[in-house]
Amino acid sequence: MTEPPREWLFEQMSEFCERTAQVTATCVRRFAIGGRSIEFHFVGEMPAPLLTRAFAHLEDAGTAPPDLTVSLFDGASAGIAPPLLLKAYLSAVAYQWQEFLDSRGTLLHFHAEPRLAVYHPGADVLSLLDSEKRSALYFRRTGSSLPYYEVASPLRTMLHGWFRSLGMQFVHAAALGTAGGGVLLAGKGGSGKSTSALACLGSGLQYAGDDYCLVELGAAPRVHSLYNTCKLIGDGDLQRFPGLAERVWNTRRTGDDKATIFLREHWPEQVSAGFPLRAILILRVTGERATRLRQARGMDALAAIGPSTIAQLPASDASDLRRLKEFAGSLPAWFLEVGTDLPQIPATIQELLARMTK
Repeated sequence: MTEPPREWLFEQMSEFCERTAQVTATCVRRFAIGGRSIEFHFVGEMPAPLLTRAFAHLEDAGTAPPDLTVSLFDGASAGIAPPLLLKAYLSAVAYQWQEFLDSRGTLLHFHAEPRLAVYHPGADVLSLLDSEKRSALYFRRTGSSLPYYEVASPLRTMLHGWFRSLGMQFVHAAALGTAGGGVLLAGKGGSGKSTSALACLGSGLQYAGDDYCLVELGAAPRVHSLYNTCKLIGDGDLQRFPGLAERVWNTRRTGDDKATIFLREHWPEQVSAGFPLRAILILRVTGERATRLRQARGMDALAAIGPSTIAQLPASDASDLRRLKEFAGSLPAWFLEVGTDLPQIPATIQELLARMTK
């Protein structure tokens, strides 16, 4: 059987989106992410307020042509049916996705540079990107409710693919600092990134992310904020911060859902679009009262950032690991041994930054 050309899926989905847009309304929102202007076209009943809430601190009022255009639509709200062959393919992927995806979550036959093609079974989201055409598509077959993670950190696979084509790198990390410089907090899930980042609110350190950030490599590495969300594992974490529970967006959670807070809505002045990076801090929760710093090596930083970043980003490959290795070796690293006295966390980070900027 002859395989379809690699551009077939993107072309078919683009035509399907255009037909849908002709018979329904489109909402346009624009954001400045990673120093680039990205325009989102929400076609039909795609929930623009939900899918842009995490980007609210990055709203862009520019009028120049965008660097990337993303069209978001579903297969239900407009009542437009896709062509028969495309419909059959989309249904097959949804119900038999194991046969259509490789080990990195990309679609067999259609994922190849400069195109990204990824299907997310849990969210029922098809993400398509053509980096050369600076165009992307985000599609859901139905108009069902979005999983919490699609609201808390939307479009991360697509944005990862786009910024990777520009030589920038997604990292699974938190970032705190000031206009003069900051630190990246690295560690696997549950290592205390979110708790440590929240402990710094009101300290003078600004918040550029607590789960995913974008890193610009080079002689002077810089972190760019992606989302203004904070995600905590459960009620135990919330109880450490009085008054925080009432700010949680998803009060009704199921399974592994994390309590999500949109920081821009409560502390807008403390959310940053980004800053220069001075160091990588590798989190270790000790259970002791004091927070301390201990010298680490570049390989320690890579071990803290690399595996979790690669694991959480479908379509990641050896090029991501090379950039992460370059990044980890470009900055000094310390272990941040986190104690139970929360005010010591920002104080320790500020003392380090003060020493490094003298």
